[in-house]
Amino acid sequence: MSSKEGTYQKGADETAAFSAKEYIKLHLSTLRKVDVFADLLNQPIQNTLKVKTKWYEIYGISPQGIFEFCRDRWWIQLIMYIITLLLGAIIGKLI
Repeated sequence: MSSKEGTYQKGADETAAFSAKEYIKLHLSTLRKVDVFADLLNQPIQNTLKVKTKWYEIYGISPQGIFEFCRDRWWIQLIMYIITLLLGAIIGKLI
């Protein structure tokens, strides 16, 4: 348990701390809860949130979902770019 986790208190402990006028403990507990909440909000914003889901559960199995999946991966875009160049060269030679 880190020192940050040590300041977290549950409801009954907070009630006892309030009755004992231990306001610093209450304040530290509140700050810890706010810190955890802020971390939960910041992880998706910073793309550091890890979830155990399949790609199709995130994007869906539809043309738009597959497009979004491919758009989020640079290596798929690179492959599509090369394929487009090759098809353009082949079509250019045929015409």
